[in-house]
Amino acid sequence: MNVGGLMYDILAIQNKWVNKLVWLRRRVIVRAVQRTLLSLFPFALLGSIARVVSISFLSDKGFINSILAMPKWFPDFRLVKLLFNNFATFTIGILALLAAYYCAKYTAEFYRKDQQVAGITGLISYLFVCMVNVSENGDGIINLPVDAMMLGANGILLGLLVGYITGQIFRKFGGIDLKKAKSHSPNVLEKAFNSLLAIILSFLVAIVINGLLYLFFRYGVYDAIADYVTSISLKHSNFSMTLFGTFVTTIFAWLGFSGPYQYRSFVDDNTSVENLNYALKYHSVWGVPHPFSEYSLYHSFGAFGGIGSILALIVAILIVSGAGSYRRVGVSGLIPTLFNSGTSVMIGLPVMFNPLYLIPFVLTPILNIVIAAIAIIAHIMPPVVYPVPMGTPGPLVAFIGTGGNFVALIIGVIVFFIDIIVYIPFVRLNEQIWLKMQYIYLQEEKEGE
Repeated sequence: MNVGGLMYDILAIQNKWVNKLVWLRRRVIVRAVQRTLLSLFPFALLGSIARVVSISFLSDKGFINSILAMPKWFPDFRLVKLLFNNFATFTIGILALLAAYYCAKYTAEFYRKDQQVAGITGLISYLFVCMVNVSENGDGIINLPVDAMMLGANGILLGLLVGYITGQIFRKFGGIDLKKAKSHSPNVLEKAFNSLLAIILSFLVAIVINGLLYLFFRYGVYDAIADYVTSISLKHSNFSMTLFGTFVTTIFAWLGFSGPYQYRSFVDDNTSVENLNYALKYHSVWGVPHPFSEYSLYHSFGAFGGIGSILALIVAILIVSGAGSYRRVGVSGLIPTLFNSGTSVMIGLPVMFNPLYLIPFVLTPILNIVIAAIAIIAHIMPPVVYPVPMGTPGPLVAFIGTGGNFVALIIGVIVFFIDIIVYIPFVRLNEQIWLKMQYIYLQEEKEGE
Protein backbone atom coordinates (compact mmCIF):
# COMPACT_ATOMS: atom_id res chain seq x y z
CA MET A 1 0.00 0.00 0.00
CA ASN A 2 1.26 3.43 -0.95
CA VAL A 3 0.90 5.27 2.35
CA GLY A 4 2.16 8.54 0.90
CA GLY A 5 -0.36 8.43 -1.93
CA LEU A 6 -3.18 7.62 0.49
CA MET A 7 -2.27 10.54 2.72
CA TYR A 8 -2.12 12.82 -0.32
CA ASP A 9 -5.61 11.71 -1.39
CA ILE A 10 -6.97 12.29 2.12
CA LEU A 11 -5.47 15.78 2.26
CA ALA A 12 -6.83 16.55 -1.23
CA ILE A 13 -10.33 15.52 -0.20
CA GLN A 14 -10.01 17.51 3.03
CA ASN A 15 -8.88 20.64 1.18
CA LYS A 16 -11.73 20.22 -1.28
CA TRP A 17 -14.27 20.19 1.54
CA VAL A 18 -12.55 23.11 3.27
CA ASN A 19 -12.84 25.17 0.09
CA LYS A 20 -16.51 24.25 -0.29
CA LEU A 21 -17.29 25.22 3.29
CA VAL A 22 -15.31 28.46 2.92
CA TRP A 23 -17.34 29.27 -0.19
CA LEU A 24 -20.53 28.56 1.76
CA ARG A 25 -19.50 30.75 4.69
CA ARG A 26 -18.84 33.67 2.35
CA ARG A 27 -22.50 33.77 1.24
CA VAL A 28 -24.36 36.78 2.58
CA ILE A 29 -27.05 34.72 4.28
CA VAL A 30 -24.48 32.56 6.08
CA ARG A 31 -22.39 35.54 7.17
CA ALA A 32 -25.48 37.35 8.39
CA VAL A 33 -26.66 34.29 10.32
CA GLN A 34 -23.26 33.70 11.93
CA ARG A 35 -22.87 37.33 12.94
CA THR A 36 -26.38 37.25 14.35
CA LEU A 37 -25.71 34.15 16.42
CA LEU A 38 -22.51 35.68 17.78
CA SER A 39 -24.49 38.76 18.79
CA LEU A 40 -27.01 36.53 20.58
CA PHE A 41 -24.30 34.67 22.51
CA PRO A 42 -24.02 37.02 25.55
CA PHE A 43 -27.78 36.88 26.12
CA ALA A 44 -27.86 33.09 25.68
CA LEU A 45 -24.90 32.66 28.04
CA LEU A 46 -26.40 34.79 30.81
CA GLY A 47 -29.76 33.09 30.35
CA SER A 48 -28.19 29.61 30.47
CA ILE A 49 -26.33 30.42 33.68
CA ALA A 50 -29.48 31.83 35.25
CA ARG A 51 -31.46 28.76 34.17
CA VAL A 52 -28.89 26.39 35.69
CA VAL A 53 -28.93 28.31 38.97
CA SER A 54 -32.73 28.37 38.93
CA ILE A 55 -33.17 24.67 38.16
CA SER A 56 -30.26 22.99 39.92
CA PHE A 57 -29.69 25.32 42.89
CA LEU A 58 -33.04 26.95 43.60
CA SER A 59 -35.68 24.46 42.43
CA ASP A 60 -37.33 22.32 45.09
CA LYS A 61 -36.34 19.24 43.06
CA GLY A 62 -32.95 20.59 41.98
CA PHE A 63 -29.74 18.56 42.24
CA ILE A 64 -27.66 21.03 44.28
CA ASN A 65 -30.66 22.02 46.39
CA SER A 66 -31.30 18.38 47.28
CA ILE A 67 -27.75 18.21 48.66
CA LEU A 68 -27.48 21.60 50.38
CA ALA A 69 -31.13 22.09 51.46
CA MET A 70 -30.82 25.77 50.60
CA PRO A 71 -34.28 27.00 51.73
CA LYS A 72 -33.34 26.19 55.33
CA TRP A 73 -30.36 28.53 55.50
CA PHE A 74 -30.31 30.78 52.41
CA PRO A 75 -31.89 34.21 53.15
CA ASP A 76 -34.82 35.33 50.96
CA PHE A 77 -34.66 32.04 49.06
CA ARG A 78 -38.03 32.46 47.32
CA LEU A 79 -37.25 36.01 46.21
CA VAL A 80 -33.87 35.00 44.76
CA LYS A 81 -35.51 32.05 43.00
CA LEU A 82 -38.09 34.37 41.45
CA LEU A 83 -35.39 36.79 40.28
CA PHE A 84 -33.35 34.06 38.59
CA ASN A 85 -36.46 32.56 36.99
CA ASN A 86 -37.45 35.92 35.55
CA PHE A 87 -33.91 36.70 34.42
CA ALA A 88 -33.64 33.38 32.57
CA THR A 89 -37.06 33.90 31.01
CA PHE A 90 -36.32 37.42 29.79
CA THR A 91 -32.83 36.73 28.40
CA ILE A 92 -33.56 33.44 26.64
CA GLY A 93 -37.17 34.40 25.96
CA ILE A 94 -36.24 37.19 23.52
CA LEU A 95 -33.58 35.38 21.47
CA ALA A 96 -35.79 34.97 18.39
CA LEU A 97 -36.81 38.62 18.54
CA LEU A 98 -33.17 39.67 18.72
CA ALA A 99 -32.34 37.25 15.90
CA ALA A 100 -34.80 39.06 13.62
CA TYR A 101 -33.27 42.43 14.58
CA TYR A 102 -29.62 41.46 14.09
CA CYS A 103 -30.15 39.42 10.92
CA ALA A 104 -32.02 42.28 9.25
CA LYS A 105 -29.35 44.72 10.46
CA TYR A 106 -26.38 42.71 9.20
CA THR A 107 -28.02 41.78 5.89
CA ALA A 108 -28.77 45.43 5.14
CA GLU A 109 -25.23 46.36 6.19
CA PHE A 110 -23.73 43.95 3.63
CA TYR A 111 -25.63 45.80 0.89
CA ARG A 112 -24.75 49.25 2.31
CA LYS A 113 -28.31 50.10 3.32
CA ASP A 114 -29.44 51.69 6.56
CA GLN A 115 -28.76 48.94 9.06
CA GLN A 116 -30.38 50.59 12.07
CA VAL A 117 -33.73 51.16 10.39
CA ALA A 118 -33.58 47.68 8.86
CA GLY A 119 -32.90 46.12 12.27
CA ILE A 120 -35.81 47.88 13.95
CA THR A 121 -38.04 46.96 11.02
CA GLY A 122 -37.00 43.31 11.32
CA LEU A 123 -37.80 43.33 15.03
CA ILE A 124 -41.26 44.85 14.54
CA SER A 125 -41.92 42.54 11.58
CA TYR A 126 -41.22 39.54 13.78
CA LEU A 127 -43.71 40.83 16.33
CA PHE A 128 -46.25 40.91 13.51
CA VAL A 129 -45.34 37.30 12.70
CA CYS A 130 -45.87 36.25 16.33
CA MET A 131 -49.18 38.11 16.67
CA VAL A 132 -51.98 35.74 17.69
CA ASN A 133 -54.99 38.06 17.81
CA VAL A 134 -56.00 41.69 17.90
CA SER A 135 -58.51 42.88 20.47
CA GLU A 136 -59.94 46.15 21.73
CA ASN A 137 -60.90 46.87 25.30
CA GLY A 138 -63.69 49.17 26.47
CA ASP A 139 -61.45 52.24 26.41
CA GLY A 140 -60.68 51.82 22.72
CA ILE A 141 -57.09 50.71 23.34
CA ILE A 142 -55.83 48.11 20.88
CA ASN A 143 -54.07 45.06 22.36
CA LEU A 144 -51.64 43.09 20.21
CA PRO A 145 -50.87 39.86 22.06
CA VAL A 146 -48.03 37.76 20.68
CA ASP A 147 -47.13 34.10 21.08
CA ALA A 148 -44.42 34.22 23.75
CA MET A 149 -43.16 30.75 22.82
CA MET A 150 -42.10 32.05 19.39
CA LEU A 151 -39.98 34.80 20.93
CA GLY A 152 -37.54 32.44 22.65
CA ALA A 153 -34.89 29.99 21.50
CA ASN A 154 -37.39 27.80 19.64
CA GLY A 155 -38.17 30.69 17.30
CA ILE A 156 -34.59 31.55 16.32
CA LEU A 157 -34.88 29.95 12.88
CA LEU A 158 -38.05 31.87 12.09
CA GLY A 159 -36.50 35.06 13.47
CA LEU A 160 -33.47 34.63 11.21
CA LEU A 161 -35.73 34.03 8.22
CA VAL A 162 -37.82 37.15 8.89
CA GLY A 163 -34.68 39.22 9.49
CA TYR A 164 -33.02 38.04 6.29
CA ILE A 165 -36.14 38.71 4.21
CA THR A 166 -36.34 42.18 5.74
CA GLY A 167 -32.70 42.82 4.89
CA GLN A 168 -33.26 41.72 1.30
CA ILE A 169 -36.29 44.01 1.03
CA PHE A 170 -34.09 46.88 2.19
CA ARG A 171 -31.54 45.85 -0.42
CA LYS A 172 -34.13 46.33 -3.19
CA PHE A 173 -36.28 49.15 -1.81
CA GLY A 174 -34.25 50.69 1.01
CA GLY A 175 -33.47 54.03 -0.59
CA ILE A 176 -29.99 55.40 -1.14
CA ASP A 177 -26.69 53.59 -0.80
CA LEU A 178 -25.23 55.14 2.36
CA LYS A 179 -21.60 54.66 1.32
CA LYS A 180 -22.23 56.22 -2.06
CA ALA A 181 -23.97 59.26 -0.61
CA LYS A 182 -20.78 61.32 -0.56
CA SER A 183 -22.41 64.70 -1.07
CA HIS A 184 -24.06 64.75 2.33
CA SER A 185 -24.73 62.54 5.35
CA PRO A 186 -28.46 61.82 5.56
CA ASN A 187 -30.04 62.60 8.91
CA VAL A 188 -32.22 60.15 10.80
CA LEU A 189 -35.50 61.47 9.38
CA GLU A 190 -34.21 61.40 5.80
CA LYS A 191 -32.91 57.84 6.16
CA ALA A 192 -36.22 56.69 7.62
CA PHE A 193 -38.19 58.41 4.85
CA ASN A 194 -36.00 56.86 2.15
CA SER A 195 -36.67 53.46 3.70
CA LEU A 196 -40.43 53.97 4.01
CA LEU A 197 -41.29 51.65 1.11
CA ALA A 198 -39.03 48.90 2.49
CA ILE A 199 -40.63 49.25 5.92
CA ILE A 200 -44.15 48.93 4.49
CA LEU A 201 -43.23 45.91 2.36
CA SER A 202 -41.51 44.21 5.30
CA PHE A 203 -44.62 44.62 7.46
CA LEU A 204 -46.84 43.25 4.68
CA VAL A 205 -44.61 40.19 4.24
CA ALA A 206 -44.66 39.63 8.00
CA ILE A 207 -48.46 39.75 8.05
CA VAL A 208 -48.59 37.21 5.22
CA ILE A 209 -46.24 34.89 7.15
CA ASN A 210 -48.42 35.33 10.22
CA GLY A 211 -51.46 34.26 8.18
CA LEU A 212 -49.67 31.19 6.85
CA LEU A 213 -48.59 30.20 10.36
CA TYR A 214 -52.15 30.68 11.56
CA LEU A 215 -53.37 28.21 8.94
CA PHE A 216 -50.50 25.85 9.74
CA PHE A 217 -51.40 25.69 13.42
CA ARG A 218 -55.15 26.06 12.87
CA TYR A 219 -55.27 22.76 11.00
CA GLY A 220 -52.84 21.11 13.44
CA VAL A 221 -50.05 20.24 11.02
CA TYR A 222 -47.25 20.71 13.54
CA ASP A 223 -49.17 19.07 16.39
CA ALA A 224 -50.02 16.10 14.17
CA ILE A 225 -46.34 15.54 13.32
CA ALA A 226 -45.18 15.94 16.94
CA ASP A 227 -47.98 13.74 18.31
CA TYR A 228 -47.25 11.05 15.72
CA VAL A 229 -43.56 10.88 16.59
CA THR A 230 -44.34 10.87 20.32
CA SER A 231 -47.12 8.28 20.03
CA ILE A 232 -45.08 5.73 18.10
CA SER A 233 -42.25 6.18 20.58
CA LEU A 234 -44.63 5.51 23.48
CA LYS A 235 -46.52 2.64 21.88
CA HIS A 236 -43.37 0.88 20.75
CA SER A 237 -40.84 1.46 23.51
CA ASN A 238 -38.04 -0.51 21.91
CA PHE A 239 -34.53 0.30 20.81
CA SER A 240 -35.40 1.28 17.23
CA MET A 241 -38.07 3.75 18.35
CA THR A 242 -35.75 5.29 20.92
CA LEU A 243 -33.10 5.58 18.22
CA PHE A 244 -35.61 7.24 15.91
CA GLY A 245 -36.76 9.66 18.62
CA THR A 246 -33.14 10.54 19.39
CA PHE A 247 -32.41 11.26 15.74
CA VAL A 248 -35.50 13.48 15.31
CA THR A 249 -34.89 15.36 18.57
CA THR A 250 -31.25 16.04 17.68
CA ILE A 251 -32.04 17.23 14.17
CA PHE A 252 -34.75 19.52 15.55
CA ALA A 253 -32.32 20.94 18.12
CA TRP A 254 -29.76 21.69 15.38
CA LEU A 255 -32.49 23.61 13.56
CA GLY A 256 -33.43 25.52 16.70
CA PHE A 257 -36.65 23.63 17.48
CA SER A 258 -37.64 21.43 20.40
CA GLY A 259 -37.86 17.77 19.47
CA PRO A 260 -40.17 15.08 20.89
CA TYR A 261 -37.73 14.12 23.69
CA GLN A 262 -36.27 17.50 24.56
CA TYR A 263 -38.56 18.83 27.29
CA ARG A 264 -40.28 15.62 28.37
CA SER A 265 -39.91 14.75 32.04
CA PHE A 266 -39.75 11.37 33.74
CA VAL A 267 -43.49 11.26 34.44
CA ASP A 268 -44.29 12.02 30.78
CA ASP A 269 -42.81 8.67 29.76
CA ASN A 270 -45.23 5.87 30.71
CA THR A 271 -42.62 3.21 30.12
CA SER A 272 -40.29 4.85 32.65
CA VAL A 273 -43.07 4.87 35.23
CA GLU A 274 -43.70 1.17 34.59
CA ASN A 275 -39.99 0.46 35.03
CA LEU A 276 -39.94 2.36 38.31
CA ASN A 277 -43.00 0.49 39.63
CA TYR A 278 -41.32 -2.81 38.73
CA ALA A 279 -38.10 -1.83 40.53
CA LEU A 280 -40.00 -0.75 43.64
CA LYS A 281 -42.10 -3.90 43.65
CA TYR A 282 -39.25 -6.38 43.18
CA HIS A 283 -36.52 -4.28 44.81
CA SER A 284 -34.27 -4.60 41.76
CA VAL A 285 -33.40 -2.57 38.67
CA TRP A 286 -32.68 -5.75 36.70
CA GLY A 287 -35.38 -7.26 34.49
CA VAL A 288 -37.55 -4.15 34.04
CA PRO A 289 -40.16 -4.46 31.25
CA HIS A 290 -38.79 -1.58 29.11
CA PRO A 291 -34.97 -1.58 29.29
CA PHE A 292 -34.59 0.60 26.15
CA SER A 293 -36.96 3.39 27.09
CA GLU A 294 -36.53 7.06 26.28
CA TYR A 295 -35.41 7.83 29.83
CA SER A 296 -33.06 4.84 30.15
CA LEU A 297 -31.20 5.58 26.93
CA TYR A 298 -31.76 9.08 25.58
CA HIS A 299 -31.98 11.19 28.76
CA SER A 300 -29.23 9.20 30.47
CA PHE A 301 -26.75 8.80 27.58
CA GLY A 302 -28.10 10.46 24.39
CA ALA A 303 -28.33 13.92 25.98
CA PHE A 304 -25.10 13.42 27.90
CA GLY A 305 -23.71 16.90 28.54
CA GLY A 306 -26.44 18.65 26.56
CA ILE A 307 -28.12 17.77 23.29
CA GLY A 308 -25.59 16.63 20.69
CA SER A 309 -22.96 15.95 23.39
CA ILE A 310 -21.97 19.62 23.49
CA LEU A 311 -19.87 19.02 26.61
CA ALA A 312 -17.61 16.71 24.58
CA LEU A 313 -17.31 19.39 21.89
CA ILE A 314 -16.15 21.91 24.49
CA VAL A 315 -13.46 19.53 25.74
CA ALA A 316 -12.38 18.79 22.15
CA ILE A 317 -12.01 22.53 21.52
CA LEU A 318 -9.94 22.98 24.67
CA ILE A 319 -7.68 20.09 23.59
CA VAL A 320 -6.97 20.90 19.93
CA SER A 321 -8.23 24.38 19.07
CA GLY A 322 -5.84 27.31 18.91
CA ALA A 323 -8.51 29.91 18.15
CA GLY A 324 -8.90 32.13 21.20
CA SER A 325 -12.50 33.05 20.38
CA TYR A 326 -13.64 29.42 20.25
CA ARG A 327 -11.82 28.60 23.47
CA ARG A 328 -13.43 31.55 25.25
CA VAL A 329 -16.88 30.46 24.15
CA GLY A 330 -16.14 26.91 25.31
CA VAL A 331 -14.80 27.95 28.72
CA SER A 332 -17.63 30.42 29.38
CA GLY A 333 -20.25 27.81 28.49
CA LEU A 334 -18.59 24.90 30.30
CA ILE A 335 -20.49 25.12 33.60
CA PRO A 336 -24.01 25.54 32.09
CA THR A 337 -23.30 22.68 29.66
CA LEU A 338 -22.09 20.46 32.50
CA PHE A 339 -25.61 20.86 33.90
CA ASN A 340 -27.09 19.97 30.47
CA SER A 341 -27.77 23.53 29.30
CA GLY A 342 -25.72 23.87 26.11
CA THR A 343 -27.77 26.58 24.36
CA SER A 344 -25.11 29.26 24.76
CA VAL A 345 -22.37 27.11 23.18
CA MET A 346 -24.65 26.02 20.34
CA ILE A 347 -25.25 29.69 19.54
CA GLY A 348 -21.78 31.07 20.31
CA LEU A 349 -19.57 28.69 18.29
CA PRO A 350 -22.01 28.36 16.45
CA VAL A 351 -23.16 24.73 16.21
CA MET A 352 -26.74 25.61 15.34
CA PHE A 353 -27.28 25.76 11.53
CA ASN A 354 -23.59 24.89 11.01
CA PRO A 355 -23.35 22.03 8.46
CA LEU A 356 -19.82 21.15 9.60
CA TYR A 357 -20.99 20.15 13.07
CA LEU A 358 -24.22 18.46 11.94
CA ILE A 359 -22.63 15.02 11.55
CA PRO A 360 -21.02 14.74 15.03
CA PHE A 361 -23.97 16.54 16.61
CA VAL A 362 -26.33 13.79 15.39
CA LEU A 363 -23.85 10.90 15.48
CA THR A 364 -22.63 11.15 19.09
CA PRO A 365 -26.04 10.75 20.81
CA ILE A 366 -26.79 7.74 18.59
CA LEU A 367 -23.39 6.18 19.40
CA ASN A 368 -24.01 6.78 23.10
CA ILE A 369 -27.37 5.01 23.23
CA VAL A 370 -26.07 2.14 21.05
CA ILE A 371 -23.20 1.55 23.50
CA ALA A 372 -25.55 1.82 26.48
CA ALA A 373 -28.01 -0.60 24.86
CA ILE A 374 -25.22 -3.13 24.22
CA ALA A 375 -24.16 -2.86 27.86
CA ILE A 376 -27.75 -3.48 28.98
CA ILE A 377 -28.18 -6.46 26.61
CA ALA A 378 -24.91 -7.98 27.87
CA HIS A 379 -26.07 -7.45 31.48
CA ILE A 380 -22.99 -5.37 32.16
CA MET A 381 -25.14 -2.65 33.65
CA PRO A 382 -28.84 -2.35 34.51
CA PRO A 383 -31.22 0.08 32.76
CA VAL A 384 -31.60 3.55 34.24
CA VAL A 385 -34.81 3.33 36.27
CA TYR A 386 -34.90 5.89 39.08
CA PRO A 387 -35.69 9.58 38.46
CA VAL A 388 -32.83 11.97 39.19
CA PRO A 389 -33.04 15.52 40.59
CA MET A 390 -33.51 18.36 38.11
CA GLY A 391 -30.27 19.86 36.84
CA THR A 392 -28.18 16.76 37.61
CA PRO A 393 -24.83 16.97 35.76
CA GLY A 394 -24.83 14.72 32.71
CA PRO A 395 -22.01 12.40 33.84
CA LEU A 396 -23.98 11.50 37.00
CA VAL A 397 -27.43 10.83 35.52
CA ALA A 398 -26.90 7.15 34.71
CA PHE A 399 -25.02 6.53 37.98
CA ILE A 400 -27.79 7.98 40.14
CA GLY A 401 -30.60 6.60 37.96
CA THR A 402 -29.35 3.03 38.38
CA GLY A 403 -29.18 3.37 42.15
CA GLY A 404 -25.44 3.91 42.27
CA ASN A 405 -24.22 1.30 39.80
CA PHE A 406 -20.52 2.02 39.16
CA VAL A 407 -20.51 0.22 35.82
CA ALA A 408 -23.10 2.75 34.58
CA LEU A 409 -20.74 5.52 35.67
CA ILE A 410 -17.85 3.86 33.81
CA ILE A 411 -19.97 3.44 30.67
CA GLY A 412 -20.80 7.14 30.90
CA VAL A 413 -17.09 8.01 31.08
CA ILE A 414 -16.36 5.74 28.10
CA VAL A 415 -19.03 7.28 25.87
CA PHE A 416 -17.87 10.74 26.90
CA PHE A 417 -14.31 10.02 25.69
CA ILE A 418 -15.68 8.49 22.49
CA ASP A 419 -17.72 11.66 21.87
CA ILE A 420 -14.56 13.78 22.32
CA ILE A 421 -12.70 11.62 19.78
CA VAL A 422 -15.58 11.97 17.30
CA TYR A 423 -15.61 15.76 17.63
CA ILE A 424 -11.82 16.33 17.39
CA PRO A 425 -11.43 16.00 13.57
CA PHE A 426 -14.38 18.33 13.02
CA VAL A 427 -12.87 20.89 15.40
CA ARG A 428 -9.59 20.71 13.46
CA LEU A 429 -11.43 21.09 10.17
CA ASN A 430 -13.29 24.07 11.57
CA GLU A 431 -9.93 25.53 12.61
CA GLN A 432 -8.67 25.35 9.02
CA ILE A 433 -11.82 27.04 7.75
CA TRP A 434 -11.49 29.74 10.42
CA LEU A 435 -7.87 30.47 9.47
CA LYS A 436 -8.75 30.66 5.79
CA MET A 437 -11.68 32.98 6.51
CA GLN A 438 -9.43 35.24 8.59
CA TYR A 439 -7.04 35.52 5.64
CA ILE A 440 -9.93 36.33 3.28
CA TYR A 441 -11.30 38.99 5.63
CA LEU A 442 -7.84 40.54 5.91
CA GLN A 443 -7.55 40.73 2.13
CA GLU A 444 -11.04 42.27 1.86
CA GLU A 445 -10.10 44.93 4.43
CA LYS A 446 -6.96 45.82 2.46
CA GLU A 447 -8.97 46.06 -0.76
CA GLY A 448 -11.52 48.24 1.02
CA GLU A 449 -8.82 50.62 2.18
